Amino acid sequence: MRVWIAVLMLFWCEMAFSQPPVPAPAEGVQHKQTQSGEANKATSGEIQAAAKVPTLVEIVRTKADEDAHTEERQDKKKSSFYERLVGWATFAMAFITLALVIGTGFLARYTFNLWKITGKLSTDAQATSQRQLRAYVHISDVSINSIYAEKKVTAQIPIKNFGQTPAYDVRIWVDICAQEISLTPNLSTLIHDGTSARGILPPGFDFKVPVSSNGVLPQAVYDEIAASKKAIYIWGRIDYSDTFGRRCFTKFRLKRTNDGVTPLDSFSNLAMCEGGNTTEHDEQKEQS
Repeated sequence: MRVWIAVLMLFWCEMAFSQPPVPAPAEGVQHKQTQSGEANKATSGEIQAAAKVPTLVEIVRTKADEDAHTEERQDKKKSSFYERLVGWATFAMAFITLALVIGTGFLARYTFNLWKITGKLSTDAQATSQRQLRAYVHISDVSINSIYAEKKVTAQIPIKNFGQTPAYDVRIWVDICAQEISLTPNLSTLIHDGTSARGILPPGFDFKVPVSSNGVLPQAVYDEIAASKKAIYIWGRIDYSDTFGRRCFTKFRLKRTNDGVTPLDSFSNLAMCEGGNTTEHDEQKEQS
């Protein structure tokens, strides 16, 4: 065993010393390598400098690219046209909507005014129709009998319906007295106690209400009437309802004076006084 180990060590040593030595580099070779390194350094610098300079690349389009580009431009033009068209259409719709709103406002105002006018005309027509058809109860030609001293003064008061429909619940209050001649005589107030007769007065019909003084006419008062200092006054009120259910009234005032033509002891008609003859319509007009 030891012999074999010794033989292997001798063989290894012989192989190690039998290899030739590495030759030293020559001067020319070393110079060549130095120049090659410098060349490599120069080439690297040129590459870096060239990297800083912009590179121009020419791109050549093919026919397919041109067709695609043309089609894209046409699509953009169409899209822009349609967008403008939609914009103008929207503006037109907004203008038309505004015009419709304004027109509707004017139409609503006109309709409202027309409705008011129509309602007023209808109300006026109804009021006119009622005025034409309603009952009008007034006194007619009032006559007074002969006036004598120391006797009662008597008269006949004709009441007539001048309207076209009946008068309902007709009531009459009347009085007679001698007073000084005046535009506004101081006549006593009628007592409306509701005891007067009530009835229905058809259109065109009339009836007479007799009236007499409470006492006889004194001689002194008769002389004043003959001297035109006093007069016989007859006044009263008529209440009634028309066919439309409205309450109406008529106030009347008449007088008999010595005119120097008709003797006091003769039958004569009475004259209307300057005031005191009114209806509910007259008082409503005065209040309004």
